[in-house]
Amino acid sequence: MYKDVFSEAPYFEEYRDHWVEEHVWNFHINEGCLFIALNKDNVVGFGGAIPVVKDKKIFDFLKTQHELPFVLDKTFYMSELGVLSLFRKSDFHIGVELVKKRIQYAKQIGFTNYIMRTAKDDSNSKRLYLNILGAIELQGVVQNVEENPDEIASVSKQRIYLYGNIS
Repeated sequence: MYKDVFSEAPYFEEYRDHWVEEHVWNFHINEGCLFIALNKDNVVGFGGAIPVVKDKKIFDFLKTQHELPFVLDKTFYMSELGVLSLFRKSDFHIGVELVKKRIQYAKQIGFTNYIMRTAKDDSNSKRLYLNILGAIELQGVVQNVEENPDEIASVSKQRIYLYGNIS
């Protein structure tokens, strides 16, 4: 399902099964949380999150930024969110519910803020976080991912960061 979600517009990314298992499922289960949305017995959505300090690549990038409006040690990184295209416009608001569940979990374990990274342009998550959840864009922080060989090739070459308070 992960591969299906991100192979479609606007991302057009390609993943191998082993990479998804190691870097998404196992990583989130071992270091943070992974929520799934089911329709009958089928997974139709997922949301993963971890303490930002557990993702070395994101943590190292953010700690070089000046005057962050949150404390990195108390920030939960909303690292993965995907919903099958057939279920994105449903009345169940699966993406929103997956984000809310991760925020609730982060609050329960003592985090005060969340941050997420997404494509600068044409991002489904960007619209959800900004328009529905009231996230704020971290101004002046744009990451050029095509320069990093560890990044998965994507149509979008730049990433932005959105953040919010956990209340």
